[in-house]
Amino acid sequence: AEYLLRVANQRAQLSGDARSAAQLLASADEILQDLDDAALHPVRAEIAKEIAALQSSAERDVEGSYLALQALANEVAKLKIYQAPSYQPQATDWKQRLQVGFAAAWEKLQSYIRVREHDENFRAQIVPEQEGALRVSLQLMFEQAQLALLANQPRLYQRSLQKATDWLNRYYQLDEHRDALLDEI
Repeated sequence: AEYLLRVANQRAQLSGDARSAAQLLASADEILQDLDDAALHPVRAEIAKEIAALQSSAERDVEGSYLALQALANEVAKLKIYQAPSYQPQATDWKQRLQVGFAAAWEKLQSYIRVREHDENFRAQIVPEQEGALRVSLQLMFEQAQLALLANQPRLYQRSLQKATDWLNRYYQLDEHRDALLDEI
C-alpha cells in the first residue's frame, strides 16, 4: 500500500496524470480496507480526500482545452481590421462616370454600414500595414495560454486570455468574427 501511495504521488506530481494517480490511491485504499484495522481509519480518510481532489482535477480536459486554444489561434487569421474603401474611376464621359461613381459609392456604402451600439467611438488603433504583427501577437497570446495550461499555471493562463480578449475588443471592433472568438474565450 505504501508503494502504491508513492507511485501515485509521483504520477500526480511528475507527470500530472491525475486519473492514474487516483486509481493507484484507490488500489492502496482497497489493500488497507482488506487489512481491517481501525488504526488505519485516519489514513483511509486522507486517501479518500486525495482521491476526490484528483478526480475533480482529472475531470478537467487539458487536452481538449489545449486543442480549443489551438483552434482559437488558427481563427485569428480570419479577423480583419477596418480599411477605408477605395474608389477607382472608369474612363468614360463625365455623365457616365458620375452615374457609375454614385452607383459604386452607394453599393460600397451599403456593404460598410452596420448598425451597432458601442459605448465608445470607434478609432482605428493601427494602420493596416501593422495588421500582420497584430495577428501574430494574438496567436502568441493563445499559445502562451496553452503553455500555461500545460504547466498548470492558472494565473498566467487567465492573464493571457484576458489580454487576448482586450486586444480583440480594442483592435477588431467592427469584425463580426470577433464576437465568436470572444464567446469561445
